[in-house]
Amino acid sequence: MRSLSSGGHTLLARAIDAVGRSGLSSQLYLKIDKDPPTISWTSPSWNPSYVRFFNMQDWYFPLSGSVHDGESGFASVEVMLDGGPDLPFGGWQSANIDYAARTWGLDYQIPLNVVDLDPVPNPSGPYTLSLRTTDNVGNSIIVTNPSRG
Repeated sequence: MRSLSSGGHTLLARAIDAVGRSGLSSQLYLKIDKDPPTISWTSPSWNPSYVRFFNMQDWYFPLSGSVHDGESGFASVEVMLDGGPDLPFGGWQSANIDYAARTWGLDYQIPLNVVDLDPVPNPSGPYTLSLRTTDNVGNSIIVTNPSRG
């Protein structure tokens, strides 16, 4: 079974008894998924992009994109913006998924301070974008600085 490719397969077994009589089993349809989903981001479409200030307390960065998995379907999409040691680091944050449209979206929340808890009055700067998606059988992929798709 390890040599089977992703996709649909039909399994059929033959049994032979001690005197040589044989019979076939019922067909069993298997769907194998060895491949991770694919993910891309589509918004924002301008470059450079800027973080936004919301309700006098929170900085956020709106992102959206598409996700696809041809076999088991996708289960999750997570986003991380890493500004390095001088900018806030919000860790992995779960995106909202529209399963029918195969799209995701997130207002990425940027912390108001870095590790030393000193306030960051404006978190503008270069960030590394990473996207992580997992399908329904656990195949996962992380894409860093993906091209817009």
